[in-house]
Amino acid sequence: MAASMELRLDNLPSDPLLLIFSFLDFRDLLHCSYVNRRLNELSGHNPLWKNLCSKHWLLTDVDRQQRGVSWLSLFRLYYSDLGRYLQHYSVLKRAWEQLKDFLLQRCPRMIASLKGCKPGRPAEKYDFITKVGIEIKRNKGDQSLK
Repeated sequence: MAASMELRLDNLPSDPLLLIFSFLDFRDLLHCSYVNRRLNELSGHNPLWKNLCSKHWLLTDVDRQQRGVSWLSLFRLYYSDLGRYLQHYSVLKRAWEQLKDFLLQRCPRMIASLKGCKPGRPAEKYDFITKVGIEIKRNKGDQSLK
């Protein structure tokens, strides 16, 4: 009886297919969506695209909730805008975040200048940055800040 049963993709349960899909790159996942309706539905599974969004774009649930879209839509949105930088984006974003943290601790006025603040017109958060700058200047001799 087992020999007469035809092995088809439609007969496989969803969980093993989703596990297989979790190892695919986003291009392969999109190609699977063109095979048939069932694979199209499975390839749009939110956790698959959440992993890809966090891997390539370093996006979190907060980012998705702010946009109010699915993970697949969010991936498409970022890919349409920044797709050509896909291989370098996560490295650049991490480096930028580290630079911002460093500058906020060491040179808060530089952060204000990067935000486009003019000396006569401080930004909304400039008061906070000024207070942090004063605190850093006050503790300038402290070795723990270096």
